[in-house]
Amino acid sequence: DLEAQFEKVIGNSSNTLREARYAQRQLPGISSWYSVIADRPLANVVQTVLGLPSSFVMLNVDQQKRVLEKRMNIADFQNPTKLNKLLTRYVTMSDMNKQQQSTAVTMLDNYSNGGIINMTLPGMSGSDGVSSSSAAALIMSTALG
Repeated sequence: DLEAQFEKVIGNSSNTLREARYAQRQLPGISSWYSVIADRPLANVVQTVLGLPSSFVMLNVDQQKRVLEKRMNIADFQNPTKLNKLLTRYVTMSDMNKQQQSTAVTMLDNYSNGGIINMTLPGMSGSDGVSSSSAAALIMSTALG
């Protein structure tokens, strides 16, 4: 499938973009939260957008389903405008999380090495080299095409 090959190529430079493209293709056909929970990339997209911790996956699936349906309307996946907003938010939040992790690691490295802690925040480019604005533009342009 050409779309899957494209996702793989994107994933070589950005796992975030690969998951966003995959979700863009899969979510409109989803009508059950269990399908989202069972699909790790889709679950990651939704959990990131909702700000759920990584430990969320430790809950049993029925508890996960109840939380998800309280926090998001699954019918939004069929609305292209709402889906694009969700995916743009996912890319932005993933980018921000990577920046925060990178800053924390740098600060810890500098501190543990007895050096000066660098309080300069990284630029808007994520650790995978893709800015959230360019990622959102890519997702939006491919959704329309």
